[in-house]
Amino acid sequence: MELSLMAHQIIEIQITQNGKEIFEASAPEDAKEKVEDLLSDAIGMCPDMDCSYDNIDEFILTVLNKTTDQTLQLYNQLQEEEKLQYFIFATSDGYEHLSEEQIEELERLGISEFEEETTAALKKMLNIEFNLVVNGAVLPLK
Repeated sequence: MELSLMAHQIIEIQITQNGKEIFEASAPEDAKEKVEDLLSDAIGMCPDMDCSYDNIDEFILTVLNKTTDQTLQLYNQLQEEEKLQYFIFATSDGYEHLSEEQIEELERLGISEFEEETTAALKKMLNIEFNLVVNGAVLPLK
């Protein structure tokens, strides 16, 4: 099995809200779907969204067969450009089912096709954080 595919298959994303775990996804896409539900509950609508991540596959491959303590140690040694990131954002055609008024509201809230800005807006609006769960360690995602 290709290593990056294997790493993708063992990614677990935890979502916390107000500091408490509310969901643990066995795939990044499942976490995205939970955030879509939270957004829809909060504002009554949601564009079609997608997710992406940086450096997670590589990190998982690095910590395969490591202990929790070893995993935490390696995580704490990551340089800024190596930090683990998870993004949720609107797809380019994700607004087709929404009215112009709804699209303007989403833009006002910071929900767009821009990964970093949308993720930051969602985290603030929904008071959520994302963590990677690997080898028993819960690691904050940037």
